[in-house]
Amino acid sequence: MDCDYKTMRAIRLDSSHNLTNAIPHSIYQSQIQFVWHIIFQQICQIKLVTTMWTCPNCNRVFKTTNQSHTCNDKEVGELFLDRPDELVLAYADLIDIISEWTPFSQGTAKNTIVVTSKKAWLIIHPMKKELDLKFYYGEPISSPRVKKIGKMGKKFGHHIRIQQSEELDETVMELLRKGFDFSLQ
Repeated sequence: MDCDYKTMRAIRLDSSHNLTNAIPHSIYQSQIQFVWHIIFQQICQIKLVTTMWTCPNCNRVFKTTNQSHTCNDKEVGELFLDRPDELVLAYADLIDIISEWTPFSQGTAKNTIVVTSKKAWLIIHPMKKELDLKFYYGEPISSPRVKKIGKMGKKFGHHIRIQQSEELDETVMELLRKGFDFSLQ
């Protein structure tokens, strides 16, 4: 099954964008979190990149066979436990867009979601109140949306912070597309 975030949003959204209103109030917060975990397991299945190596232990996809990494058994949904609904929506909308950029694969690391094309190009870190989106590019990109730039060998990591879907505007998507295109080189 492909990711179908528009359907997911239609099921759980109401006019206030509050997940708890979409589920009976008798369900406790921990049960809501469990529901989110199940939703992400079912909806966020990885579109595998067949020319790359998949770790048999953690199912992450890598460019190099037997690439050094730390295996992790976390699911994407677990990274969003105790996070605001707006972050879940922003993540879902982001993945809905970038999953169309192929090749596409995603996997979890300790506290992040790693998005891969031919190589890792986007690191999504669900923080308490915002998502940190780190993409790589061959040179620093000056933009008011980029909060931090760090040199990483021959490339630069660019950090964008978002709190809600509305912040995934044209500027942010153009910046992320630069990172994706850079990863294909």
